[in-house]
Amino acid sequence: EELKEYLESGEVEELADLIEVISAIMKLKNISLDDVEKARKLKNDKKLKEQGLQKELKGLVNNAHNHSGYQAMLENEDARHNGKYDLTQDQR
Repeated sequence: EELKEYLESGEVEELADLIEVISAIMKLKNISLDDVEKARKLKNDKKLKEQGLQKELKGLVNNAHNHSGYQAMLENEDARHNGKYDLTQDQR
């Protein structure tokens, strides 16, 4: 209910009420602010790590696509050295 009131009004007082609710839950469950901050940091670190892995995977996929063009270039280079490459034709 407090969250809904804050979202509707955007007033700081409603946000303070939301913090009061969270503080009451923390007290009831014997959870310290330090515990919450540690959990927040762990979750954020995990999220950043996952994003980093996603970027790395995307880079590997892109690299694999680029590798196929590189492989064709190497094959042309091999053919040229083996006398199977027609230098009079434009290979572009």
